[in-house]
Amino acid sequence: MSLPSPDRLIAIAETLRIAIAVATTLLLLGGLALHWRRRASLAHRTRDGLLATLALLTVFVWWFPRQGSFGVWFHPFDAFHYYIGGKYFRELGYTRIYECSVRADVEAGYGTLVSRSTIRDLETNRLQSAQPLVTQPDRCKPHFSEARWRDFTRDVAWFRRGLPFESWLQIRTDHGYNAPPVWGLLGTPLASTAPASARQLRWLTMIDPLLLAIMLGSVAWAFGWRTMCIALIFWGTNQPARWEWVGGSILRYDWLALSVGGLCCLRRERPAAAGVLLAYATCLRIFPGMIAASLALTALIRLARERSLQPTGAQRRFGLAFAGTALLLVGLSSASAGGVHIWRDFVENSRRHFDTATENRVGLRPLLSYDHDKRAAVTVDPSQIDPYGEWREARRETFARREPVYAVLALGFAVLLAIAASRQPDWVTAILGVGLIPVVLELGSYYYAILLAFALLWTRWPSIGVGLMLLSTATWLLRCRESNCDEASAWSSFAILVFVSFATLRVLRGPARAPRPAPW
Repeated sequence: MSLPSPDRLIAIAETLRIAIAVATTLLLLGGLALHWRRRASLAHRTRDGLLATLALLTVFVWWFPRQGSFGVWFHPFDAFHYYIGGKYFRELGYTRIYECSVRADVEAGYGTLVSRSTIRDLETNRLQSAQPLVTQPDRCKPHFSEARWRDFTRDVAWFRRGLPFESWLQIRTDHGYNAPPVWGLLGTPLASTAPASARQLRWLTMIDPLLLAIMLGSVAWAFGWRTMCIALIFWGTNQPARWEWVGGSILRYDWLALSVGGLCCLRRERPAAAGVLLAYATCLRIFPGMIAASLALTALIRLARERSLQPTGAQRRFGLAFAGTALLLVGLSSASAGGVHIWRDFVENSRRHFDTATENRVGLRPLLSYDHDKRAAVTVDPSQIDPYGEWREARRETFARREPVYAVLALGFAVLLAIAASRQPDWVTAILGVGLIPVVLELGSYYYAILLAFALLWTRWPSIGVGLMLLSTATWLLRCRESNCDEASAWSSFAILVFVSFATLRVLRGPARAPRPAPW
């Protein structure tokens, strides 16, 4: 009996994720209804068993089933950028990974095939013909020693052999290597342990599952195993951050494990440890800094209310640990990457990346950039070298008209968050700070795995747990189908913004003191 095709297996996994999200939503709703009716003990053990079973099923469907032509659980498109970009960062920087891989292809005898392909110029972020890179004088080798160039061409050849050649060419239409220099403190030495091979990549791609396991263990330690199950189920079933984006890659969930670990340390009243973890997460992906920003904002409000210039001992320990860790990591990464200038390069690369709209961006800015009359289905022209050129320009113009609306809504949410969090403990404030991310920033959908942090509020405000699972279900109903991906992202953005607003309002309406934990 033959196995179903990979596409069929993926479809089965998606159906299971939706079913798990719906079942968990109903289970939490049932528990909330029993709580309201003062019958929380009814079928207590049965509901525990169902919750644990749904969590175990989530673990299965997250990875089910992934094995490509490399013969390893592996995401070649994403891993290529982080493996090659991290391993050869000193030579490639942020702009030469595609150009130099083209040169490696030419030396291997693929120049004619490559010359017919399209490539993204990472200095401008525009798509162009690869023909000039094939025929122009070599600009890559001067950045490499002879030994390093041999290693580079060998590693590139391994990725090229493992993919259909059309897929290999398509990798170079992506957006390059974009990790901050701090990522290289671990990523570069790990990728440099051996030449690229199935065995090496098998071990490297297992680091993220280990980090995720540690993250979930920290949630169980700080909030209990039921909260851990809810966080796990949201993480594994939500559509925007599904496996297909960055699963099976290298150190793509380090920031998430550190961010959630920091929240857990705040809950356990270990502010110095929380400062270290959140600083590391911020240096890895920048946007976790919104969590620290919410803590700083509410600390200032408290100081103003109390007419004092003295922060609490916990605030002082958190602030010193956060600042000291950030300075240390920036210094170490600058030294390892060749100088402080590398951070200037990172900022410039991030600016180019931010200015190049993509269909999977989620948040308030992408929502306000969406114009149904100029959606991708109408404006994208496959006959052009850059099919999305007109679409991107339309989004820039649309957002420019609506930017005052963005400023008002973002400021209004920040005020709402400050009021809601001002009388809450620091760990609640930090979780509410996660809501700033979709409001203030514009990120790829896969970073919204961070919303699992709202599951940590479940024991205090059970309705937030229900809302989180409703969000997971809704994102599947709103998912991309064929040519409507920008429309789907706009609707997902709306759903996420509604949820974070609801969660913030729910905390605002809650008591200033710790309420009794909700029975289950």
